[in-house]
Amino acid sequence: MTIPHEDCLSQWDALWAAAARIAALDHIHADEAAAEPLQLMVGALIYHRMALEAFCDATLHDPVRQDPASLKDLLSLPGAALLEPATAKRAVVGGVHLASASLRLPTAILETIDARPEARAAFNSLCRDDKQGRPYDWKRGECADVFDDPAIGAHCDDSALTLPAALVLLLLFREEFGHGEEGRGRTDRWVTERESKFDEVRRCRAFEAQRLLISWALNVLEQPR
Repeated sequence: MTIPHEDCLSQWDALWAAAARIAALDHIHADEAAAEPLQLMVGALIYHRMALEAFCDATLHDPVRQDPASLKDLLSLPGAALLEPATAKRAVVGGVHLASASLRLPTAILETIDARPEARAAFNSLCRDDKQGRPYDWKRGECADVFDDPAIGAHCDDSALTLPAALVLLLLFREEFGHGEEGRGRTDRWVTERESKFDEVRRCRAFEAQRLLISWALNVLEQPR
């Protein structure tokens, strides 16, 4: 059974409440390293909720890739029209918000691992570390191996998402929109298969991946060092 739009809203409500509760904890106020990923996740949650406003049960399960004509149609509006409620309901606007949330979360997960190193086991093989052993990026070669997980291109009522698959799905947004693009001119799997893999992603699964990663990170940050 596919995830209804109403359930997406309910799950968002629960995450928003959890973020508010964790933000009020004393150890978060005293730990700048923990506060930074939380700020990124709050931003992602805001974009996530705004994106949900633009979709309904009929459009929630469509592919994430936008029709270029819809952007052209949006640009035909006067600037003030972007602030009107009717514009917020346009799928093209929802797609922009969905991408904005996706762009923030890979960095939020890295910063969560940096703040709580004991939690890195969930993504260990995917982390790229600096000389001090702190995570600063994701290994695209290892991430490309996750392309074999059918959950990335599946519907929300199909294969369950794992944390690595959810991360890689959102990294596809990051590369697709030119943020953190790695490997121009290269022929490795991440570069050659990334675009076609992105074409398989559905909106419902992207929303699900965002909520899964945020839930994991909030649970990690809730625990003091």
